[in-house]
Amino acid sequence: MFAITTIGAFLAAIGRVAGLGTPGNAQAMATGVLVSVGFLAVCLAVFAIFFLIAWLVSILWYRPADELVEGSPFADDQLPPQILPPRDRQP
Repeated sequence: MFAITTIGAFLAAIGRVAGLGTPGNAQAMATGVLVSVGFLAVCLAVFAIFFLIAWLVSILWYRPADELVEGSPFADDQLPPQILPPRDRQP
């Protein structure tokens, strides 16, 4: 909570500098920082919304699959056939 308050205070101070209309680089830097932070906040919110939509879809329309997948080479407790035979080691 303290970190959120501190970050909010810094953003408010930067916003005050940007809003005062002070000439020079201070206003441009403050405006740039606020635009960057705002862009990151909007991206975070949009990504969170996309994640929640995907999460809800996966929960609401989930159908469990069969335990034994057909065509699995290990379904009968045997190894799959080898395509190439193993090489003989020569000393």
